[in-house]
Amino acid sequence: MAAATGGIINVSKVLDERPLNGFQIGIVAMSALVALMDGFDTQSIGFTAPALTAKFKLQPSMLGPVFSAGLFGAMIGAFLLGPVCDRFGRKRPLIFATCWFAAFTLVTVVITSYEQLLACRFLAGLGLGGAVPCIVALTSEYVSMRRRSLAIAMLWAAFPLGGMIGGFSSAWLIPTHGWQSVFIVGGVVPLLAALILALFLPESLRFLVARQDAHARSVAIMRKLAPEVPAAARYLVEEERVTGTPSGALFRDQRAPVTLLLWTAFFVVFMILAVITLWTPSLMRQMGLTAATGALLIGANNLGSAIGTASCGALLGRFNPFIVLGIAYVAGGALLVPIAYLGDYPAVMAAVLVLCGMFLGAASGGTIVLAAQTYPTLMRSTGVGWGMAMGRCGQVIGPLIAGAMVSSGLTIGPVFISLALASIIGSIAILTLKGTLAARRRQMEVSHA
Repeated sequence: MAAATGGIINVSKVLDERPLNGFQIGIVAMSALVALMDGFDTQSIGFTAPALTAKFKLQPSMLGPVFSAGLFGAMIGAFLLGPVCDRFGRKRPLIFATCWFAAFTLVTVVITSYEQLLACRFLAGLGLGGAVPCIVALTSEYVSMRRRSLAIAMLWAAFPLGGMIGGFSSAWLIPTHGWQSVFIVGGVVPLLAALILALFLPESLRFLVARQDAHARSVAIMRKLAPEVPAAARYLVEEERVTGTPSGALFRDQRAPVTLLLWTAFFVVFMILAVITLWTPSLMRQMGLTAATGALLIGANNLGSAIGTASCGALLGRFNPFIVLGIAYVAGGALLVPIAYLGDYPAVMAAVLVLCGMFLGAASGGTIVLAAQTYPTLMRSTGVGWGMAMGRCGQVIGPLIAGAMVSSGLTIGPVFISLALASIIGSIAILTLKGTLAARRRQMEVSHA
């Protein structure tokens, strides 16, 4: 076959030259299951906020720390687990992170105080944040380069899909079975998912080959991808080499401007998404809408986000990805403005939230795709993980700022207008990234010459 030369198999060419098979689709599906539960769990606190406010007699200003506790934990988890995945592989850290956030989601059911609620959300967040770089790296490393945008986009579409399922199911679960039922579902299903991962998920083949160890495991995986490849062949992965620690490599070899621009984009888009999903149910109550209506509206937003995220992979592969994402950032932010003034028209508000979710979903999914494509295998989890950590940082800061704005007497209008202005910054970062990447490629070609 074309990938074999003198007993050496180029793993990248094997993946690029063959269509996806059931083995690879199963890997993407298992990763997407984790992303779905991540979306469900991350947004569950927003759905249950009105009930928790009544139970613990919380002031509006106290909701900000509750929302941000889990996101702060996710930020720390992404910072910690990204380098771990680049050191020890993707599978074991992913299973650990999934079990971790499942356990502390279940513990939330028995809390008796505001302080315990904060602690549970933070600890669950550690696992949620740590799982994301593992699944993004694993998915990107089992598909061809031309399918990578689509695969990662489909994977990340499961995150808003989980939020959509959470919004629609919470509208039924909370009135029928109480707020605890949301956390029971959010804890039991990930434990079942962790069992599936332990039994069926393989380690990343690209990672094993790039690390030049565990040859027997690489052979076993290759047989599922390309059974005709000789077992005695040597494997290699052709891509840019990484020297030193993965975290340090983010700023070496002219990568610093690229990394900082990606971090800016991550920060902005995830900050906007966090404020929308976490604060909208409570802000809707200021407009006279019920908690159930607020949950359904967030479900509509997540439906749009799932559609936009799933679609962005095909769009990025067909059109200039930087132009597509630049438009998605600005359009998603602009659509927030009319939402603040549609309280008397919930059906129209739902339609606008779907459109807003489509653009912001494309923006978030596309930014993850860019990060996964920018960094090579031995630093991919760190690159994606630390980018996501900056996104989680935005998710922490955004709800706190929104909480301070609400506590000062501002309504949903100024809050959403501020988010729309922030989206312009994200668009500028993405558009600037195009020229920065081109400049880095030219510099690297000169240095290699």
